[in-house]
Amino acid sequence: QGRNEFAVSFRKIDESEWQENVLTNTSGNIVWANDNQTLFYVNKDKQTLLPYQVVRHQYGTQQTQDKLVYEEKDDTFYVSLAKSTSKDFILIGITSTETSEYRLIDANQPQNDAKILKPRQVGVEYYPDHFNGKFYIRSNHQHPLFGLYIADNISAPWVSFITPRDGVDLEGFALFNNWLVVEERQNGLVNIRQISWLTHKENQVSFDDPTYMAWIGNNPEPDTDTLRYGYSSMTTPSSVYEINMLTQEKQLLKQEEVKDFNKQNYQSERIWVTAQDGVKVPVSLVYRKDLFKHGQNPLLVYGYGAYGYGIDPSFSSSRLSLLDRGFVYAIAHIRGGGDLGKNWYIQGKKIHKMNTFTDFIDATKGLLSEGYGKAGHVYAMGGSAGGLLMGAVVNMAPDLYEGVVSAVPFVDVVTTMLDPSI
Repeated sequence: QGRNEFAVSFRKIDESEWQENVLTNTSGNIVWANDNQTLFYVNKDKQTLLPYQVVRHQYGTQQTQDKLVYEEKDDTFYVSLAKSTSKDFILIGITSTETSEYRLIDANQPQNDAKILKPRQVGVEYYPDHFNGKFYIRSNHQHPLFGLYIADNISAPWVSFITPRDGVDLEGFALFNNWLVVEERQNGLVNIRQISWLTHKENQVSFDDPTYMAWIGNNPEPDTDTLRYGYSSMTTPSSVYEINMLTQEKQLLKQEEVKDFNKQNYQSERIWVTAQDGVKVPVSLVYRKDLFKHGQNPLLVYGYGAYGYGIDPSFSSSRLSLLDRGFVYAIAHIRGGGDLGKNWYIQGKKIHKMNTFTDFIDATKGLLSEGYGKAGHVYAMGGSAGGLLMGAVVNMAPDLYEGVVSAVPFVDVVTTMLDPSI
């Protein structure tokens, strides 16, 4: 239904008819216990629509008989469910902007109470998995950037396995029988690193474009030497690849179909622009090769710069219309976003928020000085929190931009944030 309210229906695999018993007002997040009879799901608050309750359902019974397992009272937290790679635990995730907590249910004894892995602590995030009798935990409890830790059981101390490093943010990991795969961001770009449990030998997935986005895909089966990952760039439609971690042979499994698109017609680049305080800001850009003329093209600069959310340089079919009419399209990876890790976010947050605005203006001027656009034909675009960015830059540098696209702009921030009813 609307407002992302999902119903959960049941059908036996060997039958064709759906059963009458339906679970309503759920977030759509469901996990089976290992008895194939017990289902856990998440309820949404009817007023705020926040996912806030974990409920246990016994197959064949009515929803009115379901048991409340956990309820989150703090409406700044969201509740979610997942299953560990080992299939031994159901993970209740309780997460907010910069704090997380996990409670674990034994998937083999689903009637037992959930146990807290580590009580929440403001500013500390951690994200666990379980495999081969150990917990693997990605956390920032020792460093603003994330490291990977191992614990022998719920109450055991966390031992550092991949120590946090300045400039390298560990964004995710996947566990296999023979491999550990980690997704790391360095200098604003993602690397996918494969580490052999047996030999400790490492390989990195190679990428062709100067600026791109990549991510570990869905790998539900740990007993394999094959890794699935996603890839996209400003000249490459969204793709799913498979790589043999023993031989490093790649296979393209699926790619978004874009009618009449020829990758060879377009060029993507990544440049660094020096901001007014000396910090170097990365900018990703794309244009059509045969229409590019140094210092003569119309230029559209896009930015967001908020919430620690990185704007990765992915493909857009709707953008092709602009490129085919001679536009240069640029993404300014300004401070306030997470493009260069947690510190990049902090440098554009609260008292440092002005860096977000000045970075965008400096990036625009840098692009012009490098010949990627023509003065008088420069445009800016941002939406939501990026609309706040647009409101600032159009007032700070009105002569720089010929036009501004400010989509659903979040420009009345103080009034909004002080309204407790929302």
